Amino acid sequence: AQEWLQEHHKTLTDITKKDDSAFATVMIQQYYRIVSTAIKANDPNHLYLGTRFHGRVTNQDCTFAASAPFLDVISVNYYHRWTPEQARITKWTQDLAHNKPMMVTEWYAKGQDAEESSPDNIDNQSGSGFLVPTQADRGAFYEHFTMNLLRNPNVVGWHWFRYMDYTSNMGIVNAQFEPYQALATSMQRINTRVYALSDYLLTTATSGKNTSKVSGGDDADADSLPQFMDELVIVDK
Repeated sequence: AQEWLQEHHKTLTDITKKDDSAFATVMIQQYYRIVSTAIKANDPNHLYLGTRFHGRVTNQDCTFAASAPFLDVISVNYYHRWTPEQARITKWTQDLAHNKPMMVTEWYAKGQDAEESSPDNIDNQSGSGFLVPTQADRGAFYEHFTMNLLRNPNVVGWHWFRYMDYTSNMGIVNAQFEPYQALATSMQRINTRVYALSDYLLTTATSGKNTSKVSGGDDADADSLPQFMDELVIVDK
């Protein structure tokens, strides 16, 4: 840091936000270059997913722009949003990262009903995921969130956090490995049809068709939907 200040004729008293970004860019490039080179030298047949960006760094352009040349896939822990923001994902993956693929590597919702039904002393006090009333609501959130991820051509996958409950109802199963069936059913409905859904939703996204309010055939585009989509939850514009 001191060398950078000297090279740019700066002191600690006259640093600007532009300077902050410029220095962060240098550090980010250095870190990901070193790590990527080491990984590729020792494990060339696997993808480097980076460090799962989250929080305030996702609002920092240099995070994506400086790391992208060294990543195979951008990874983001995507919290505090009911619906993935298409413009934001496009900015991350295309505008800043020059068309890199992206994975959502953490997101989830907790069910209040697990506090009473689970044998694991669930209190739902920890974790960044949304708190919803029931397991069915967790399933609806899963369907809604993933359907909207599938509308973006740069999103190549997602990872629900987590497999098993901890002190909060984060899991697909409880500590006795018993599945939350309503959530698991929603996951199965999406995951077993993911490629067909992706093809359909990307087509409607690029053609300009309205895929909102799709729930049971009342929408103008309902007749053109694959039959399995009639029961799925709403997909936002």
